Amino acid sequence: MKKLITLIAVIATVMALSGVAQGVFDEANFRAELSGANEVPPVETNTTGEAKFTVRGDTIDFELEIVNADNIF
Repeated sequence: MKKLITLIAVIATVMALSGVAQGVFDEANFRAELSGANEVPPVETNTTGEAKFTVRGDTIDFELEIVNADNIF
């Protein structure tokens, strides 16, 4: 789960520093499927999720949905 939080922080930082967040586009949407298979190295887990990011000017909104997560911290 720490990797997931780190991933979200990295994505938000990259978007904030890119032209997308600086008003080049009115709005940009990003989406990521989250699963143990996407980890490096891959892990076996029933936990899945989805992260959605919307960039509008200098604002980033996000939604994080996690399913079947137990003892993640």
